[in-house]
Amino acid sequence: MRYLALACDYDGTLAHNGVVSDETLTALERVRDS
Repeated sequence: MRYLALACDYDGTLAHNGVVSDETLTALERVRDS
């Protein structure tokens, strides 16, 4: 399955206090590469 777009909130969802965790970044990279 390919995703054409991913829409989400940033601060409080992907990031906390403006910082994206390594775990979140890794998960997003796995989705991108799938």
